[in-house]
Amino acid sequence: PSKRTRSLRLFGQTGLTDSVNLYAGVGETRRADSVDFGRGQQNVDRGQDVLTDWMIGLQKKINASWSFKAQWMEMRNRSNIPLYEFDRREVTFTLRKDWR
Repeated sequence: PSKRTRSLRLFGQTGLTDSVNLYAGVGETRRADSVDFGRGQQNVDRGQDVLTDWMIGLQKKINASWSFKAQWMEMRNRSNIPLYEFDRREVTFTLRKDWR
């Protein structure tokens, strides 16, 4: 209840062929606390974070039931409280079957 967030996200997708789609997204989230962050006996300033992220992916339809997706995503959170800072990278591969 003491956090306020604002976000903006942009996402796009295009068909390269009838069976291949390329997609990408970028975003930013800003978080601000309305109360001080405390840890143990220390009181630190009110947290203010900026999270930026982007991702790109490719989806291929193999046949009527199967599809394959590969995605790369990166996130970076910068904060005035070092405990909240992080960098994250993910590579995801998904093989999907539709059971119809």
